[in-house]
Amino acid sequence: MKLTVNDLYAMNPPDGSNPLKETYETGLPFKVSMTIKRLMDDVTKEIGIVDPERIKLVQEYGKPKKGEENLYDLPKPGTKKFKEWNEKIFELSNTLVEVTYSPIDLDKLADDMGDKIIKGAFISVVSDLNKIHEQEEEAKKEKPKEKELAQ
Repeated sequence: MKLTVNDLYAMNPPDGSNPLKETYETGLPFKVSMTIKRLMDDVTKEIGIVDPERIKLVQEYGKPKKGEENLYDLPKPGTKKFKEWNEKIFELSNTLVEVTYSPIDLDKLADDMGDKIIKGAFISVVSDLNKIHEQEEEAKKEKPKEKELAQ
């Protein structure tokens, strides 16, 4: 399944909150657990590839904050440097990456979890992933139809 780099950061934000990991650690049914673990591994791997590029952009366009290690002031909006920064970070954020994901039936998961509480953030992420997966599947079905019409 293809996600944008922006999607990856939404699932694994720099602030340390990670609804997938938090829910995974509380215990999930085996099949769901394996799906989430594969996804988390792929997200972590892809962020490891992309993050150095993001940091290079911050270092290239930002100015180090005095007295603050690894913190930068980014260019001021309206400047040429800001426009360049914005274009490059937009391109990076919208780069597509491949991750492993199989849709999760949230109704079945709720039944399987019984009295355990599933956080809304986890449900939201899984729901969004399910929608993206469904859209990709629909697009795959449309491509053969387009080929038939072109012939």
